[in-house]
Amino acid sequence: MDTLYQDWLTYHFDRETDDASWHWGYSVSGFDAPPEIIATLLTRTLINSGTDLKPYSNAQVGMGLDFIFNPALSHTLADLQASVPHFEAVRGIIQAMKPLYADCLAPRCHMQTSTIVGGDNSLNHFCFMLWDVTSLSYWNDHPRKNEGYAAIVEVMEFALTLSNIACVESALHGLGHLHAYRSQEIEGIIRRFLRRPHDLPDHVKRYAEAAAIGHVN
Repeated sequence: MDTLYQDWLTYHFDRETDDASWHWGYSVSGFDAPPEIIATLLTRTLINSGTDLKPYSNAQVGMGLDFIFNPALSHTLADLQASVPHFEAVRGIIQAMKPLYADCLAPRCHMQTSTIVGGDNSLNHFCFMLWDVTSLSYWNDHPRKNEGYAAIVEVMEFALTLSNIACVESALHGLGHLHAYRSQEIEGIIRRFLRRPHDLPDHVKRYAEAAAIGHVN
């Protein structure tokens, strides 16, 4: 499994970022392995993202993660999510997104927001757009939708506790889009977040208020 895991990391992250043809050219799963193996490899990547992704640049990590999570680029995660027998594996992937936030995104993303301030760190772009593009944000057609939504909300709430404002903004972005399916729950989460003592920039407070009513881009 260690050799296969290294092959997985190489396939997704050891790429030339100036040539994105591999990134946009597939619209297929890409890495050839059974679904249960894919789930194991992805979960391991997320849990160990603070160390195992360290050899790769922010641009490589951002592009690789985008390829994995965005169903417009690869079907791997969306296919796993659609398979009811693999629900527990997908829930494990979602839970592993906590260390992705804490050990990879929080230390490596620029301490700035994407909605107001631009930047040259492509990992910030992935962080901000994560819940906008991933299939994990939508569970309405899944037989275990309540559990699916509960799992991603737990990750978003966790991201709200991190010190990097890019992770906070990412969570608010995701919660804002989730408002359409879980309005009262999302409003409660964000109102409690705003009542906590912290020194938020005014534009982040405004963004949080907008997310609480589902008005995010």
